[in-house]
Amino acid sequence: MVDDVRSDSAPTPERGREGGETDDRPVPQLENPATEPEINLPPPPEPNPQPSNPQAPSLEQLIAKQDQMIANQNQLMQTMANLLQAQKKARPSSKPSPK
Repeated sequence: MVDDVRSDSAPTPERGREGGETDDRPVPQLENPATEPEINLPPPPEPNPQPSNPQAPSLEQLIAKQDQMIANQNQLMQTMANLLQAQKKARPSSKPSPK
């Protein structure tokens, strides 16, 4: 449920800006949109069926390479975690570390 968060001091159309007066000034009208000039945009570019670089890897190849890089990164992170755990076992934390 949302509460009404309007402040009592905020101007309203009934009270006006100072709480008692109203604004009787005319509202400026926008120009008739039918009389405004049309904007001429250039046509969209034609889709290029041929890649600009025929030796570039395909999207599927790039995705496969990215997946392999992620797998390599995960394996490296696991190896680092294992090494850190082995280091902690080899050097108990109760001893002060040599400096």
